[in-house]
Amino acid sequence: LSPDKHDKILAFISHLPHATAFALINSVPEQYLKFAATGLRDTTRIAGSDALLWSDIFLTNRANLIKGIETLQKNLSAIKSAVIHKDKELLLKILAQASRKRDTLS
Repeated sequence: LSPDKHDKILAFISHLPHATAFALINSVPEQYLKFAATGLRDTTRIAGSDALLWSDIFLTNRANLIKGIETLQKNLSAIKSAVIHKDKELLLKILAQASRKRDTLS
């Protein structure tokens, strides 16, 4: 891989998941954490990573990470819209597509 291609790929498969985990755990009110089970712990495991290291990685690959964050925001907005409009058909489509995509991971 060229360095540029490597950085684009890593922004989506490594840097975006880390940014998402950091943001997700910061979104949960502190007083709710005592009720958290394995789902939240599993989903945010990588938020326990070294903050200094990841701040450097995010800033070094910022253009590609920003594209990843924008894509994530678009997908979250689609889920939000489906929930707001009580569009179960669209919500099922979004969730099923994600499930199929997740199943392709080795």
